[in-house]
Amino acid sequence: MTKQKILFLTIYSFKTLSDGYIFADLVSEFKSQGHDITVVMPNEGGDKTEILNEEGITKVRVASGAIQKNSAVKKVINLYKLDNATKKVIKNDLKEKFDLVVCMVSHCAFYKTASFVKKRDNAFIYNMVKDIFPQNAVDMGMLSKGGLKGFIYKFFKSNETKYYKLSNAIGAISPSAVNFLKQDNPSIDPSIIKVNPNSVIVKEKNLTADEIEALKTRLDIPKDKTLFVYGGNLGVPQGVEFLIEVLEHNEARDDNAYFVIAGDGTQFEKLAGFFKEKNPKKAKLIQRLPASDFDDLCLSSDVGLVFLNKAFTIANYPSRVLSYMQAKLPVIFAVDKACDAGLIATENDYGYNCISGELDKFFEFVDLMLEDSDKRKQMGQNAHNYLSNNYTVKQSYDIIMQALDSDKL
Repeated sequence: MTKQKILFLTIYSFKTLSDGYIFADLVSEFKSQGHDITVVMPNEGGDKTEILNEEGITKVRVASGAIQKNSAVKKVINLYKLDNATKKVIKNDLKEKFDLVVCMVSHCAFYKTASFVKKRDNAFIYNMVKDIFPQNAVDMGMLSKGGLKGFIYKFFKSNETKYYKLSNAIGAISPSAVNFLKQDNPSIDPSIIKVNPNSVIVKEKNLTADEIEALKTRLDIPKDKTLFVYGGNLGVPQGVEFLIEVLEHNEARDDNAYFVIAGDGTQFEKLAGFFKEKNPKKAKLIQRLPASDFDDLCLSSDVGLVFLNKAFTIANYPSRVLSYMQAKLPVIFAVDKACDAGLIATENDYGYNCISGELDKFFEFVDLMLEDSDKRKQMGQNAHNYLSNNYTVKQSYDIIMQALDSDKL
């Protein structure tokens, strides 16, 4: 295999390759395959750009304003500033030629950078589409296709189309996402759009009974309950209203189900307000749980939960699902009609799927999980098996390299 010089562009920062973030896992796979790796990411709030040689790769942390925790308008402004700053760094400080650019971005970030490298180096652009913007903003009511907001939508849609046309290959997170991108972008060659799902380095990890008991004691979680765990963002896209409805309904039930919610986001205070007012006895809310603690919480739980706003018309596949699968948890999905993550889980017997708002059906699934612990454990093993066979970084790596090799034929 020829050693390739590869540039990764991401708006999600990580400190070390062992952080557990899915993009860091993918970078690790490319490194293990012997490539020369440069990763560009934002240095949020930093006033200077750092170029570091660490862990056998080059990390470029570009000074930028806040991106992850900021208003939508300021986030977009800072993304455009980040793009300009990154292009300048690559032009002036990283003069080596790149063979491949892997973009894992949202909101059309790094367009100028990717365009510059493609023109300068004749580089292959592989676009990993995780967030379908601006349609997701339309679904959430932040933008519209008509009126004043329609002008903003058209601007972003034009940028999105330019990014897709710049790309030599596009990886979408699921079959449903592939279909949406093809239908929503008729000017793009459909043959370049293929599935490249969220993926991780699959690990075998277990906790002892004593370790599980210690974790539950530290987090003040009951030791004799069936734990249903939710982890991740708590914002409008997650449909927090239905989550609150689920928690409230569970309080009136005479069963062993206990819900643990670990996350943060724009709707966290709304959820915290519910906990303060109702003081639920069968639920726990935890803010900003470290990644290692969340992984251990999953290993100490019985069922994983996924919530998405039912207004979505695009396919989402929350990366947190892979954490559940790593921990051998079956998963209950309360999502939108466009999301195929729950359908995939149902078809492969590691989860159940309903539409957000379908309270009775959701609790039918809760009851199934409570009634048969052997079945629950078998579904959890099925989840881990499916992860090992379908969502590994080696598979994502192969998909990218096959696209690059095909372009050379």
